[in-house]
Amino acid sequence: MARFRLHMQQPASDAVTRVLDLEGSDAVGWLLGGAGSPATDQVLGEKDILGLLRDNVEVDERGLATLLRALELIRESFPDFQTHGARMAFHPTVNDEIGVVKQYIASLDLVGDDCAHPAPEYVSPLPLESQDLFETWAPPEAVERWGFIVAAFCTPNLKARADTLRRSLQQFGMPHTFQEVSTVHPTLSARGVGGPEITKPNFIHAMLDRHQLPVLYMDCDLVVVDEPVHVQEALRGGYDWGICNFLAAETFAVHNPLPGESTRYSLTVNCDGVRFLTREQLHSNGAINFWSNKDGARKVLRRWHQELVFYANAISFQVTSDPAKGVGVWTVAEDQVLDWLWNNRSKLYQGELLDVKPYWLPLSYARMPIWSFVAPIVDHPDYISQGPRMMVAAHRGTRKSHYDNSSPQKTWAALMALGVPRGCVVLDMEKRMAGRRTQEGGEIQYDIEIKAQLYPPTL
Repeated sequence: MARFRLHMQQPASDAVTRVLDLEGSDAVGWLLGGAGSPATDQVLGEKDILGLLRDNVEVDERGLATLLRALELIRESFPDFQTHGARMAFHPTVNDEIGVVKQYIASLDLVGDDCAHPAPEYVSPLPLESQDLFETWAPPEAVERWGFIVAAFCTPNLKARADTLRRSLQQFGMPHTFQEVSTVHPTLSARGVGGPEITKPNFIHAMLDRHQLPVLYMDCDLVVVDEPVHVQEALRGGYDWGICNFLAAETFAVHNPLPGESTRYSLTVNCDGVRFLTREQLHSNGAINFWSNKDGARKVLRRWHQELVFYANAISFQVTSDPAKGVGVWTVAEDQVLDWLWNNRSKLYQGELLDVKPYWLPLSYARMPIWSFVAPIVDHPDYISQGPRMMVAAHRGTRKSHYDNSSPQKTWAALMALGVPRGCVVLDMEKRMAGRRTQEGGEIQYDIEIKAQLYPPTL
C-alpha cells in the first residue's frame, strides 16, 4: 500500500509510517531499495523508495516529517550515506539532507492559515546589476517582424555557450539581448549565491521595462534550430505568458542509453511525474518562456519572484560534504515554484492570477537529448546536471499538483501514430528498430521498424 500510494502521487505518510515502524533492518532495506527481509521485499519490493518519499512532500502535508524520520533511520545504520546520484551538482550526505528538511519544516511552521508567505513586498523590478555580454541587437525591422526580443543572462564562464545561442538567433534575424551577471540566484543554479535582484522573474521584468517589448526568455545553453512561430501566434492571440508544459503534451517518451551500448536506448513512456494529461495545471520546463508586455504577465512575474524569495529564505542550506564537487546551495528550483504558484492560483493572492491567460508551448521548444520523438525548434543539447533540489512541500491546503484517480492520463496513442506500438521498451537508433519482450522475462527482440523521424541525442 505504501509503494502504491507513492507511485500514484497520493499522500502516503500513514502507509509509509507503518513500514518505518518495522523492527530491525526491514525498514532501512526497503528505503534503500529492497535490501530488507524477503517478506518485506515480496510485498513492497520496488526500488527508489527514498526518491518517492521526496516527491511525496509535494502532495502530503505530513510528507516532510515522514521524510525526516526515514532519513534519521538511514543515518542510524549508514552515518555517511550519500543520498543522491552522480548527476547532481554536489554530493550531500544523509546529515546534510536531514539539516535541509529540519530547516524547511521550521520555516513552513511560520506560514499562516491564509497561506500568506512572510516575504517582503516586491517593488518590481529590483535594480539589476548587469552589463552587456554582447552588443544588444534589435533593429526596428527585426522587432517588427518578430514582435519580441530574446533575453538571456549568464555568468562569464558561460559566454561560449551563450555565443552559440546568439549565433543561432542571428540565423533567424531575431532581436536579442545578452546580459552578464556575476552570479545567479540559488533557485536557478545550485552554484548560485545571488540575492533577490537576480532571480529569473526579476531579470525578465527588468528586460520588459528596459525594452518595452514582449520578452522571450532563454537559458543561455539553448540553440534555436527553427522559427519559433508559436510565440508569435500566442502574442497575436492575446496570451499573457507561455512556457513548455509537460502535462499538456499528449505523450511523454524518454530514452536513456543502455549500459555498454552506443546506439541502443531504453524507452520510458508517460513516467510517473508527467503521466497525467491536463491543460489546467502546470509542470514546466523553465529553460524558455515568453512574457507579453502587459499587466497579466507582470502579475505572474511579481508573484513568482515573491515566492522564490520566500522559499530561498525558508530553505537555503550550504553543503560542503564533497570537496571534489565544491559548495552547493540546497533549495527549491525556480520552475517548480512557478508550477506551485500557478496550480494554486485560486487560493493565492486573492485569486489575482485567475484572469491571466497562459499559452503552453510544445515540448519542441525545450527539446532534450533524451526525447527521441520530439522535433526540435529550440534544442537543449546537453544532459542536465542539477540540484539536488527540495520539492515544494504541500502545506496549508496548497499542493504543487492536484491529481486523483479520476484525473485523465496520457496514453500511447500519439506514439502509436508514429509507428511505435504499445509495449516497446528499447530503441536501436542506428537501425531504426524498436524492441519488446516476446514473453514475461524473455529476451528483447528488435523486430519493429520505426517509420517516424527519430532525433538522436546529438543532433
